[in-house]
Amino acid sequence: MLIKTCLIFLAFQSIYTAKSQITKGNWMVGGNAGFITEHETSQSLNLDNKTLIIQASPDIGYFFADKFAAGLKMNINSSRTTYTVNGSPSTNRASAYGISPFARYYFLPAKNERVNLFAETDYQYSHSFTTSDSQSGILISAGPVIYFNSSVGIEFTLNYQYMSEAKLKPATNAFFVGVGLQVHLIK
Repeated sequence: MLIKTCLIFLAFQSIYTAKSQITKGNWMVGGNAGFITEHETSQSLNLDNKTLIIQASPDIGYFFADKFAAGLKMNINSSRTTYTVNGSPSTNRASAYGISPFARYYFLPAKNERVNLFAETDYQYSHSFTTSDSQSGILISAGPVIYFNSSVGIEFTLNYQYMSEAKLKPATNAFFVGVGLQVHLIK
């Protein structure tokens, strides 16, 4: 009976004890997702544009130093824009794919912590196969990560994105929230 109780306690403890694997030589794999809504109106042009962009970014990174990781993300974006000009609506859908190198830093100690804070910056490049447009820019993210166990954590981010297109269109700025999941692999 005592052995069963000890085994149950150890199993319970291993599930709920969190330690972040953010030390040199470890890998992380995972990703995040988010959405952006844009609303543009012009009384003089009598237009009303609404855009919804859904983004997903699977990633892989390597810890080059304690608390510092760098790696690559694949960006997948899907957007739907509803244009209303002079009361006549139309809808446009587009998809874009890209790749982004990123660098991430964790602020709290690399010891057994259940929560940590991080900041990340990405250089983004994407190409739309729907419209043949290309975009590049930066993404800055920050937020907490909450570890479920010794390897898996959920992230909540506040993000700022600046993107400019290769064609002569105005650059865009966006603030949005995201959620992600990271698995830290021990070397």
